[in-house]
Amino acid sequence: MGLPPATEEVARLVELIGGEATLKLLEARGGTRLWIPKKSTDGVLAGIVGVDAAEAMAKHYGSGEIMLPIGRPWRVLCYIAMGLNRTQTALKAGTSEKVVHGILQRFGRPNKISQSA
Repeated sequence: MGLPPATEEVARLVELIGGEATLKLLEARGGTRLWIPKKSTDGVLAGIVGVDAAEAMAKHYGSGEIMLPIGRPWRVLCYIAMGLNRTQTALKAGTSEKVVHGILQRFGRPNKISQSA
């Protein structure tokens, strides 16, 4: 699935582990501290993003804690591109329709992405 370009806040994660893994990670743990284990094949991180992305994060960050961005603007753009309407997007992003509108005004409306693979 192709996702909208990353916003500055999430660009490093998207470049490191890809858009889909980043979206999953932000949905699960955005705005919180996350422990990056030495052994990336097990644990919470691998369960969220998969072993390959967990290994990439362990290699890049090393063992320890990182603070994840919330990434709300990029998540809103992803949800809109997936075909969710503003109400659905607001609920999924944990925000208001007014905030969704503001994000779309600021970043523009992304093209819909194909759900078929």
